[in-house]
Amino acid sequence: MAAGTGRQRRELRCTCSGDSALCCAVGRQRAERRIAVNALGYSHPHLIGALERQGRKLWHLSNVYRISETERLAERLTAACFADVAFFANSGAEANECAIKIARMYGHGRNIEKPAIIVMENSFHGRTLATLSATGSRKVQAGFEPLVSGFVRARFGELEELAIIARNNSSIVAVLVEPIQGENAVVEPPSAFLGGVRRLTRRHGAPLWVDEVQTGLGRYGAWLAPAQPTLPADIARLAKALGTGFPAASSIRHLTVIFRPGSWSFVMRIFSAFAFPRMMLRKSVSGCSAMYCGSVRT
Repeated sequence: MAAGTGRQRRELRCTCSGDSALCCAVGRQRAERRIAVNALGYSHPHLIGALERQGRKLWHLSNVYRISETERLAERLTAACFADVAFFANSGAEANECAIKIARMYGHGRNIEKPAIIVMENSFHGRTLATLSATGSRKVQAGFEPLVSGFVRARFGELEELAIIARNNSSIVAVLVEPIQGENAVVEPPSAFLGGVRRLTRRHGAPLWVDEVQTGLGRYGAWLAPAQPTLPADIARLAKALGTGFPAASSIRHLTVIFRPGSWSFVMRIFSAFAFPRMMLRKSVSGCSAMYCGSVRT
């Protein structure tokens, strides 16, 4: 059985690849269903060339140094969407962990003793203990109790249910939602749902955080989910297609989500982990190697 999937592993050993096909040890080829990761297919020559060039220059640097490739990637990501800031990590779960930490810090900054995040039933956000707890799937959580507290569940697509929770729970500090769910089936919300959630979060002063690990970077048919250009999120999480098989993820956000006027100590605690491509001040990005970031140049 494949570890962590709950599904039987297929009796195929893949030895090489070409375009959208995998070559198996017995000499057969088969088309592969890409689970949002291999956005460029397999062994794309541009990606291979970029990784080879970067590997001969720098493999990894500590974030005590500036990393020009990382800054370039942050510039490209933020120029294409609503964000001002990019935090890089190695997986979508880490990007979601970053958002959960920011939610709690945001709540404590508002003197909320036990910050809570609204999450959706049947969602999936990762396999670390915190992201597992945010996930709305009992089959994924079973056996890992006690789970991390601080998550309030609502049914996906039920805007009125979210509104009731927000009105009656003063500890809510954020809403976490996927544009399309894919844990139990492919589930699209009503067309007005994401826009309604955005308006609801603004009314209650709670950031909207969209998990675009599966849908982001064009897989939805747009750079980000359709509601984003006119009703942008405060934070979006990217992974899978961002690295096209190389471990990389990003949490992109508005600068205002990170600090408010007068909260400079809050900034300094996390400043070294972020890239601020639209500011004079810049820092290297934690968790993103020069090896990967060097592959994003044009």
